[in-house]
Amino acid sequence: CARTHAHAHPAGQTGSGKTYTMAGPPDNPGVNTRAIQGLFDLAQSREQWKTDIEVSMLEIYNERIRDLFVPMNQQDKGGLKVRDSPSTGAYVYGLKKIPVVSYSQIERLMAFGTKNRTVAATNMNETSSRAHTIFCIAFVQTVVNRDTMKANDIRSEISLVDLAGSERVSRTGASGDRLVEGGHINKR
Repeated sequence: CARTHAHAHPAGQTGSGKTYTMAGPPDNPGVNTRAIQGLFDLAQSREQWKTDIEVSMLEIYNERIRDLFVPMNQQDKGGLKVRDSPSTGAYVYGLKKIPVVSYSQIERLMAFGTKNRTVAATNMNETSSRAHTIFCIAFVQTVVNRDTMKANDIRSEISLVDLAGSERVSRTGASGDRLVEGGHINKR
């Protein structure tokens, strides 16, 4: 099984357009939309290969990992845990991975996950993302060698990362919970 990885993650201050760059409006798609549409185009162009795509979406908020495909009232209060596997590397234990067959299905999942994100107002941005968000796409193509009739899986994973905005405490007017959040955000 071959593995490849790709990552996209803009960094910057609150309000600098990181989320806009990743998601984009319907009339000007962002990095997420373009990458996912490209994967489906690739899958359709390779009809001789069996292709499976699965997605997951998580956020890291105050150093806790939350599955954004699980409603807030069903979340484990302690968050999900990162584990390590000798064969696949680091992974998030218990994170939902949902098989998808169309871009419209991914759009619905991303919209659901985005609604579950942790946001709050600061002086710099009235809907500031307070967490790092990661949308993962696993793309598995099964290739059959016609001479030997052996199947080989090629697995690629793409992590599209939207980092929470870094902020200068004095400019945000942060106090209490927002101040604690800002400290965790700025650690990265």
